[in-house]
Amino acid sequence: MGKLIISILFCLYFLSNSISANENADGISQEIINEKLPDDYQELASLRKRISLHIDDLAKEIKRIESEKEYLPINKEDAERKIDYYELKIKSEANVLEKLKAKENKSKEEIEEMNSIENYHPQLLSELKKAKEEKERLTKLQSDLSDINKKISQSRNNLDKVDVKMSNLINTESERNEFRKLISFTYCGLVAIVIVGFYFIALKIPKIAESIFSGEKGIQFVAIFLIVIAIILFGIMGILESKELSALLGGLSGYILGRVSMDKETS
Repeated sequence: MGKLIISILFCLYFLSNSISANENADGISQEIINEKLPDDYQELASLRKRISLHIDDLAKEIKRIESEKEYLPINKEDAERKIDYYELKIKSEANVLEKLKAKENKSKEEIEEMNSIENYHPQLLSELKKAKEEKERLTKLQSDLSDINKKISQSRNNLDKVDVKMSNLINTESERNEFRKLISFTYCGLVAIVIVGFYFIALKIPKIAESIFSGEKGIQFVAIFLIVIAIILFGIMGILESKELSALLGGLSGYILGRVSMDKETS
């Protein structure tokens, strides 16, 4: 009795795992089919891991079904032949029993044969019932196996889609980094030209150097120049968004123009 209970619990455990795996796989498939793939690499990596785990769960379910099929007929035709055999056997035994019962004077051997047929009849019915149950179970397992294989195929296709998306993101990010590097070098080169040109003019014309670098103006000039460089580089690297860049550059431009106006009024 204890072994029977343990066997039932074991079967229920596998059945629940099978249902859970199928539901999860369906959820993942629907997520890929119905929704656009995310553009975030980490989300794609998480999704890929989930799909891979579901494929593994479905593969385990296939192994469980295959192991269960070992105790069943090889195929549906074999199960039907087994059912036909028992049905024919029962019908034949019933005909023999009917003929024996119709006899009035039965010999001892005939009576023993009748008793043997009657005793053997419940066993034949039990075997026929078992054969029919095996056929139903085999049909169900084959259907489940076909569905799981379809889900695995679909999940693998989804996995390929995620891999392609991840590869495209990597390529896009590489291209973006190359563009940022090129722009950064170009901008640094332009800034270097401006600085060299500015100091060249300042050295050639002392009055310009004196007017710019005298008092607080020199410190302000250097500070503003470095701030503008930092803001633009942050924008190129993607650290600052367009709205933040616009606000910072607008505020800085307003400050510079305001200072110029104040200096003119003072002079």
